[in-house]
Amino acid sequence: MGNAASSWYNKGQRGGVRETFSAGAACRRGRTRHKAGEGWGQWFRGRFPFLSGVFELFGIMKRDNVYNRPSGGFWGAGAPRGSDAASWRRTEPLESVRPRQQAQPQRQNFQERQRESTPPPPTKVEDDSRQKTRKINQCDSPATAERTMQPRCEEEGGLTDLEKTFLTVKVPPTDVDVPPRVEHIIAPKEGIASDVISESLDLPTWFIKELIRFGAVYACPVHPLPPESMSPTPEQLDRLKHIRRETMKTFGRHHNLQQPRRLTTDSTLTIYSYVRVHVHPKRFPAFYRYNWSERIVWEGSGCVVVNKPPGCQVCSRVDNSLESVCAWVTAELNLRDELMTTHRLDMGTEGVVVLAKTREFASYFNRTICKKDRVKKVYRALTEDPPELGRLIHYMMVGQRGPGEPAHTVICEGDEPASLYAELVVLRVNRVKLTGEAEEAWGSEAFETLIELKTGRTHQIRAQLAAVGCPLLGDNLYRAVVSNENTLMEGGGLEGGEPKLSYVAGQCDCIGLQAYRLEIHDSRAPDYFGRNAPRMFEAGVPWWRAAW
Repeated sequence: MGNAASSWYNKGQRGGVRETFSAGAACRRGRTRHKAGEGWGQWFRGRFPFLSGVFELFGIMKRDNVYNRPSGGFWGAGAPRGSDAASWRRTEPLESVRPRQQAQPQRQNFQERQRESTPPPPTKVEDDSRQKTRKINQCDSPATAERTMQPRCEEEGGLTDLEKTFLTVKVPPTDVDVPPRVEHIIAPKEGIASDVISESLDLPTWFIKELIRFGAVYACPVHPLPPESMSPTPEQLDRLKHIRRETMKTFGRHHNLQQPRRLTTDSTLTIYSYVRVHVHPKRFPAFYRYNWSERIVWEGSGCVVVNKPPGCQVCSRVDNSLESVCAWVTAELNLRDELMTTHRLDMGTEGVVVLAKTREFASYFNRTICKKDRVKKVYRALTEDPPELGRLIHYMMVGQRGPGEPAHTVICEGDEPASLYAELVVLRVNRVKLTGEAEEAWGSEAFETLIELKTGRTHQIRAQLAAVGCPLLGDNLYRAVVSNENTLMEGGGLEGGEPKLSYVAGQCDCIGLQAYRLEIHDSRAPDYFGRNAPRMFEAGVPWWRAAW
């Protein structure tokens, strides 16, 4: 039986086409009693099960090597009935079913093409770079990776892009120029987040754990719909829709399941989970320059008042929750729950900021600070030219941005629709001497202006002083807005519909502005601040006049 089958198989090969016989043909030859819908291969396997393994070993009865048709298939089972039958197609290219003598020249041509397309061997410099990168990938901790990279930095004076990526999580941060990088992943399997992401991005596990510690990794069980700016290909969109249907069958269709949440621990990811990784988190070296116990102005039962240094962000960023004023003061005071923001200061602004310990205090202070007669805010501003004393009133539109520009506030010609009323009072102007970094950057003298803020619009003081020809020292953003220079571009374009911001780890963004004094004039303040709490909080000497 085996010889007859082999001879018949070779006859089909010599003919140049693998013939497909149905079980009905075998019935007409009188070899079997055919059942409706049963293929010849099914009958053969049922009649001679002890020979099935032998034929499959030589590739004769493999289903992948045949024409899959509703009539039965060559040495295979019959196709399914109904709509599934029409989807069966031949699964092997035409070259595989041609005679052996015709396939040989094509195989030689393929070998020649493969030989021609083989890249040249790497040079000695490239090979050394790959070996050193491989050693860094094999490190099990940031300290080990730093010791591995240190000799190379000293010897060659340069780092590869991968080594710069590893330095983005170094504590304290180094002066390394790395552009933003965001990776979107669909978890190929279930497992620990650091292991799954490490395999997907080909990055060491210790580096992914550091990104999770920085709060730069987000995940959700159901893949969200891609934004219109991403414009995926039809194949990618079909695959995404299939994955969404499968995950929704398991977890449901609630919109919360499609919102990426920050991973605070190295938790387990389910298969097909959506993961967003900010590989190059923005760093803030200013956090490591100050003694934070000296920056705490007052601590009560419901809040903490802090003199925020310049160059530090109050709340966490999307790619960095570790380096924020809330996180650092929480660690300094050894509090159980992280402090909450009640109002904000710009990253380059120094001064008094109130952080809440409880949600009750945060709700109270948010309502109180919006009332003009309850809270008084006084600022110090450093300018090259002195502004005039008195009241400044403008109408402005906040959050404006063009392609590739950072968000900024625009002064309107008049009371236009959607514009906001802004008012401040210039109380006093003095000429002061600068020290330290301010003297190196802006000279030995400048004008310090005392300002009472009547309304609290975004970038109000910066925009209004720039509008009257007295921009703050160090405020390059509103200098460009007033002078109409095309210098708002921070990265040269857009990426994913968002501004592509440049990243410099050693850059300290400091401007000449200080939130000098905060006065509370509310009858219920003692109930939230405390009976013995002061009604006025001051920041002290501004950083541009401080002794370095």
